[in-house]
Parts: sequence; C-alpha cells; structure tokens
Amino acid sequence: MRNPLAPASVLAERLADVPLLDHHCHGIVREAPDTDTVLDHLTEAPDRLAARTTPLESSLGIGVRAALGLVLGLEAPVRSEDYLTARAAYAPEDLFARSLATGGVRGLLVDTGFRSELVLEPAELEAASGVPALEVVRLEAIAERVLADLGATADFRAALEAAVARAARRAVAYKSVAAYRSGLDLPDRPPAPRALETALARILDERDRGHGVRVVDRDLVAAIVWAALEVAPLPLQFHVGIGDPDVRLARGHPGELQPFIEAIAPHGVRLVLLHTYPFHREAALLAHDYPHVFVDLGLAESFVGPAAPAVLAEMLELAPWGKLCYSSDAFGLPELYALGALGHRRAMAAYLEPLLAEGWIAEREAFRLARLVAYENALALYELPWPLPTT
Repeated sequence: MRNPLAPASVLAERLADVPLLDHHCHGIVREAPDTDTVLDHLTEAPDRLAARTTPLESSLGIGVRAALGLVLGLEAPVRSEDYLTARAAYAPEDLFARSLATGGVRGLLVDTGFRSELVLEPAELEAASGVPALEVVRLEAIAERVLADLGATADFRAALEAAVARAARRAVAYKSVAAYRSGLDLPDRPPAPRALETALARILDERDRGHGVRVVDRDLVAAIVWAALEVAPLPLQFHVGIGDPDVRLARGHPGELQPFIEAIAPHGVRLVLLHTYPFHREAALLAHDYPHVFVDLGLAESFVGPAAPAVLAEMLELAPWGKLCYSSDAFGLPELYALGALGHRRAMAAYLEPLLAEGWIAEREAFRLARLVAYENALALYELPWPLPTT
C-alpha cells in the first residue's frame, strides 16, 4: 500500500524537490528515549493518558507513524508496535539526519529556550545532519537567568539589556512565550517604572523563598519584550494557540496582540505568529492587514495529521503568499521533523492541484507559492542568505 505521505501525483513529486527552511524548531533528544518518553513527546498534554488510550491513536500518531515509514522504508500502514520497534533501532542523530534528508529540509532556525539541557544545540544538530542550524533566543529564558542572580531590582534593566545584547549577537530572531505566561494582551508601551518595580520585587521575593524564577507577570513580560526590541530590533516570534495547559487560551488569541502590533510598527520590527491553530484564520487576517506581521502553521500541520491540507487552505484564504512561512516546531523526536516537512508538502500539493486544474493559476505560479512558503519568505523575514551559512 502507498504511504499517504509519499508524493501522490506528478505535481507532488516535483514539489518534493523544493527545499524547506524550517524557521521554527527545537533540538532532538541527547539520549535514545524509552517507549514512555516517546509517547510523552507525542502529546501536548502533561499526562499522555489524557488521550485515554495512547497518543499513537490520534491524528499526530498516525502521521508520525507514516512519516517514520517513509524515513525507514516501512510497509504502510505502519502499526504502532512497528513504529516503536523500528525507531528504537536507530540513534537519535542518525534518525535525525535521515528525517531531514527524507523531508528535504535544508535549513533550521532553532529555539534554544525550552528544556535546553535535554536536547542538542544548533551546532550539534548541524554536525549530526549536515544541515545549517541557526539560533532563535527565547526572551523569557534570558530574563529568568538574569533574575536568578539579580541582587537589586534597580539593576534589572542594565543586566537584562546586557544579556539580550549578548544573545542577539548570535541569534537571527527572538521568541516570546507570553501566551504561556501572562497572555498576548501586551501593552502598547513599556510598563511604568512603579509597576515594573512591583513585579520585580514580587518575583525576587518568591525566588528568595525557594520558589524558583518564572516570569508570569504581564508588566514584567512586557518590559522584557520592549527592552529586547530597543537593544536589537530582531524579528520577534510569538507562540499563538495550540499548546499544553500552560497556554492561557482565553488570552492567547492573536487579536490580543493588535495594540502591540500597531505600536511597534514604527520600530521596524517584524512579528511572526507561530502555529496559530485554532486561530489561524484570525492570524491570517493580521498578516493580511499589517506589513510587518508574518504567520505559520508550525505545530498544527503535524498535530492535525491527515487534515493538514484543509488547515493550510484555511490559512491561505486570507494570508498573502508572501507572509506564510514553513515550520515544524519539532522537539525531541527526530521523526517529527520529517512529519512536519512531509505533511506540509502533502498539504501544499493538495492546495495547488485544484487551482491548477480549474485554471486559477499557471504552473509557474504554483511553484512560486511553494517556494515562497518553503523558504523564500523566511529568508526575507530574517534577512538570511541561501543556502544558510554554516556555524
């Protein structure tokens, strides 16, 4: 039986030759995971039993099984037990290189701010795969490292700016997880000094009482984001929508960002709304309306599995061709990079084929759209050369 992620038409076969720049992903695990860890990586739920049965019985589950099937040449459909057995025979680095090659991924922009102790760094990913990997720095993680060692609240601004400046020298973009912390309703200006002082005093008091450092105060999140943009106006990625229960879903709608989007327009900063599902149509409208707003589907294209063509079509109802970027948001498991790439290629072919058949666009336009989303939009957004430079 044909693997559902394999090219199913002449157009799909030709699209398979278009390289992909994965503009938002993470590292792969350093150690080969056991079965429980593999299953934990296939759900956003902190308890995989939220699925009641197994995460492999889901849209993501059948998608990742199909992706590994193409990477390793397994017979389709790939059963859950065959998936687990086959992947266990390969070291993470080997499976990673095979996954990128199968998916046609030629560049990676890597968010290093999530569980960095468990996963390979960009230089290690590049060494394992031969694919250039550049860094995206997470602002909340930078601030939390500063706060962990901060002596007095009055020293915060200078210490944060110095840390951001160091990070910006090696990074191509910032990332904020405000949606996981205080919500996306960021103010249209930096917080007042007294409000920031209160937030800092509170978090340092919690730190000193042994509760650790986690930035969740809206004023503090806003201060961090605004300070970073003043230090170096790199493109700024925001997590939007789909995620684990830490996502403040009621305050995670992309429309919450509209005052901030308008406020930063004169600063020359480009914003990227990541994932966006189930708010992808609203995010597409923001990309349509504002010159400095870009979007992707990221995690959503993998998590919806067979439904990816429908979700991509909904995004492209309003998103301009020049504002949508490809990403996988893969973390931990190497085959997730393959799933993101192969699922996106399948979705793009499904979107383009009726446009061609019905005479809406010519073939050259179809391939232009595919190239724009695959890598050209990201190159323009982050002002990068192609091929990407190696580290």
